[in-house]
Amino acid sequence: MAEFRTSRGTPYFPTEDRLAECPVSLITSETETILNIFARAQRAYDATGISLFGPVLAEWPIWAVDALDQIRICEISENNVRVEAEAMERP
Repeated sequence: MAEFRTSRGTPYFPTEDRLAECPVSLITSETETILNIFARAQRAYDATGISLFGPVLAEWPIWAVDALDQIRICEISENNVRVEAEAMERP
């Protein structure tokens, strides 16, 4: 089960999916390749301001739009759960 901790050490779980195995085992080689592409694309964007497939999302390949959408959904979900856990730490 994926477990994260706040800066004060409170555990939180960014997904409701409870797994008996490490979630990394669910990542296929294709998924890993796509995640690596977007990690590199983010670094390139941070350095240059230029996106991987250009500025017009409608011109991106649909697989890239779908992948980016899922990555952002996961990032937002993890952030929201972390914020809730940190709010519970306050007196």
